[in-house]
Amino acid sequence: MADNRPFSLDSKSIAALPIVNDFLARLNLSDLFVAYLPPPDPRTHVDPVATLGAFLRCLIIARTPLYSVIEWARPFHPLLLGCRPEQLNDDRIGRSLDRLFDADRCALLTAFVLRMIEEFAVPLEELHNDSTSITLTGSYGKADGAAMRGKPTLRVLFGHNNYVASPIMWPIPQK
Repeated sequence: MADNRPFSLDSKSIAALPIVNDFLARLNLSDLFVAYLPPPDPRTHVDPVATLGAFLRCLIIARTPLYSVIEWARPFHPLLLGCRPEQLNDDRIGRSLDRLFDADRCALLTAFVLRMIEEFAVPLEELHNDSTSITLTGSYGKADGAAMRGKPTLRVLFGHNNYVASPIMWPIPQK
């Protein structure tokens, strides 16, 4: 018997996006991007804030390479991503990352961390972040400290960090 119904199945995935979206909404990440990123180029068809938000979701959930974000996004509904999956090509994401580079990233990160502390009531008296040593793996030929678009870039040096293994001391909760 032939099936002549005008219907088709369009299956969508949700994965962890509702949970990730809830955290990003509580942190007002889109508002922070709007406040700290330079205004979008008027020729831009997709807002860089939406592109960066979708790319961040991809990094949180799948950590897929930049060139395959569009394939990662295809099973998801645009409302979960903040834009249509076909809009997430690597050129568009790259241009959005350029906007992020041009932003005051220190102020953006500070506002983000302060918002996180406030929203999740992070107790700072028990928090320690040691960021004195960073280890990189790979080739960073252009990471020479030269200015780019009027901003200094990082300089990668080769050698050994001064990490000394020591036990982590955590306060023991009193009952």
